[in-house]
Amino acid sequence: MERDNEKRSSACEQLMVICLGRLSMKSNDMDQRALVKEVVRVLMSKRELVGVVVRVGMIPKTKTVTASQAAAPAHYTLKIKSYSTFVEKKIERYESSLFESGGHKWRLCLYPSGRQHGKNHLSLYVAIAETESLPAGWEVFARFKMFVFNKEEDEYYTIREEEDREWRYHDLKKEWGFEELIPRDEFEDESNGYLVDDCCVFGVEVFVVNNRGKGETVSLIQDPMDGAFTWDVGCFLSLSDCEYTSSQFTVDRHKWVLSVYPQGVGTPRGKYFSFYLKLCDGGNLAPGQKLYVEYKLGMKNQLTNVYYEREGDPAWFSASSNSHGFDNFFLREDLKLSNGYLVNTSTLYLAAQIKVISHVTELS
Repeated sequence: MERDNEKRSSACEQLMVICLGRLSMKSNDMDQRALVKEVVRVLMSKRELVGVVVRVGMIPKTKTVTASQAAAPAHYTLKIKSYSTFVEKKIERYESSLFESGGHKWRLCLYPSGRQHGKNHLSLYVAIAETESLPAGWEVFARFKMFVFNKEEDEYYTIREEEDREWRYHDLKKEWGFEELIPRDEFEDESNGYLVDDCCVFGVEVFVVNNRGKGETVSLIQDPMDGAFTWDVGCFLSLSDCEYTSSQFTVDRHKWVLSVYPQGVGTPRGKYFSFYLKLCDGGNLAPGQKLYVEYKLGMKNQLTNVYYEREGDPAWFSASSNSHGFDNFFLREDLKLSNGYLVNTSTLYLAAQIKVISHVTELS
């Protein structure tokens, strides 16, 4: 019930604005004003009129006067003198100078004799301009209000869609507006207050919708460029019980290192050595972002030139989980038996290959 009352009150206010705008508002019209207000209130007391959009006089089929104001439009005003000359000369379209709103350039476009299906009406459009610098596939969403000045009232009437829709501008649709802004016969009737002394005034306010929300595009890259890396670790068996890391290498914009614990991290200590792939720049990821990675780690048999390899479980790397691999990569005892991994040298040749990695970019 409360919601119905709110709708009824809102519709009542709109109807009064429309009806009063259709009157010649001179100083001796106070009784006429009062009568209109009373009629509106009586009509709106009928439940069946709740939610019905009222269209009176100059209001187009799918638009409505939502308010009136004394202040000029905030973004652009177009005043036309000698309007009749525009009609006589059959000026089909007039484009205003550029104005800026929401970081974009715009023009107000008037069609004195109507555009396309809007014959016998004035048509008014808002066009986005200078789009050459925008990226491929650009889109701009905007809301706008059209204004028509009524000299008799000394106020601007605002006209917009009944639903406060967002207009989607893109490369194939750079102009939006109203084909049937005002019937020409009613607009050109001087007693209505819109065309006085052959002059008229239009305006627009454009509000770019920037809060489109964030998003991302993700793809999986198989066998990424520079996905393989080798690392020569000298004097491996004599290294102490701590972590050693390789130099950094880059795969798909991200920096990585190989990490090894010669004495291992498991229990018992010194039985295995541990080997990991480690993400270095996890702090540069977007909050909560994770990288999907398929990888394998290996070491070279110096007798056969064949790599002993272990394939890791598919892993999600992040700022808080930046290292994945094997606590028990290989038995240290098998290294000592000279199975080809430390032949005539104390250097161990380690390797890693990133086979698949997720590629994330900001949604544009």
